[in-house]
Amino acid sequence: MNFVYEEWLSETDTEKANALAKSVGENDHVFQWVIDRESEVVLICFALSSRMMQGPGKYGLFIKGRGLTFKVKYTRGVNEEGVHGLINVFDKLSLEIPDDLAMPREVIIQLIKEALYVLGMSMTSTALVRVNIE
Repeated sequence: MNFVYEEWLSETDTEKANALAKSVGENDHVFQWVIDRESEVVLICFALSSRMMQGPGKYGLFIKGRGLTFKVKYTRGVNEEGVHGLINVFDKLSLEIPDDLAMPREVIIQLIKEALYVLGMSMTSTALVRVNIE
């Protein structure tokens, strides 16, 4: 995949992101997104707070307009290179794959990992250490 973090969304992309969010029942503000335009795969962060270490973030993965939601827990850590940060996906139930996606669970998990990696590496205050799918 060729995911790209886009910090500023155009008006058209904002409308698209909001429509995707509503398609999975989310009415929260779209905070961030990572997109592979060629493959039509989008990772959207619906909600983050200044207290992100105290509670989960809400995300959606959309493949050609079809979506699923999951939660991300943030905790601190350090990897072998001394990079600080950690993103940990912990909500198993939210990784239920809609029947009409017709994509193996392993492929979806890999897409989530790749997109979260790109998102994590784009953050200025912390870097991604690892992504755990539990």
